[in-house]
Amino acid sequence: MKMENSYKDLSAEIKEVAKKVLAEEDVDQLLGFAQGEFSGLTEPVIIKKAEQAQRMVFTEDATPMLSKYLLEYKEKKQAVVAKPCDTRAIAYYLSEDIIDRKNLVIIGINGCPGLKDNTACDECDTRNPVISDYQVGEEISSAELAAELKGVKYLLEDMTPAERKEHYSQEFARCTQCYACRDACPVCYCDHCYVESNQPEWVEEGSSADKDMIFHLMRTMHMPGRCVNCGACEMACPEGIDMRSMTTHLYHKAEELYDFRPGISPEQPPLLSDFSKEDSEPGFL
Repeated sequence: MKMENSYKDLSAEIKEVAKKVLAEEDVDQLLGFAQGEFSGLTEPVIIKKAEQAQRMVFTEDATPMLSKYLLEYKEKKQAVVAKPCDTRAIAYYLSEDIIDRKNLVIIGINGCPGLKDNTACDECDTRNPVISDYQVGEEISSAELAAELKGVKYLLEDMTPAERKEHYSQEFARCTQCYACRDACPVCYCDHCYVESNQPEWVEEGSSADKDMIFHLMRTMHMPGRCVNCGACEMACPEGIDMRSMTTHLYHKAEELYDFRPGISPEQPPLLSDFSKEDSEPGFL
């Protein structure tokens, strides 16, 4: 992927904007990335004072979706450093009315250079923020983005249903039901997940190929019109499973069949609540 903005330049701009936001905006805290004091890794961090802004960085390892952290503190007024995919998740939250726009100050990253080993970045169709109050970096134009994506295919695009089924069976057989994919996903935000329900018991306790596939199929069917194709699920998986091979297929099918890309605008109606009698009814998987 061609990089218009360097991580070094973006980090420098984020430091300055974060300092300005904390000094001038009435926020309780700012969510961003910093180098871990002991681990040396790029980690999510919460800062509350302008002088702490010098800790801010943005690197190829800034993997976690900070948008999901917003939900833990939604009663507070928060600022957040948001990758374009984060801004789409935030726009989705706003469309679902689960977070108050008045409690957000969004620092959007233009021309996001992508993340290391995240396959979602290779086919990313949103490289500028869809919603923001401040911005860092140079925008990538629609023409530049179209040129970068020319000829790019998404995972399993050319497979037949039988081939996809075989792929799913092989990949998800490695699942240990740790639920890291669910916990990392910005649009898996239910207070109580169906997999932890015992009345009714949707998924039996313990891991097996059949139980694991039930979990992934049920989770995937929650994703059409919600998944922002950020790749957080795949990056979080300790088994290296092609997590996106299911969700990205539905992401692209929603666009192909219904011209719908989730999280493009806070005013966008959810896919499954906005329909026409003339809509087609094909099978997704």
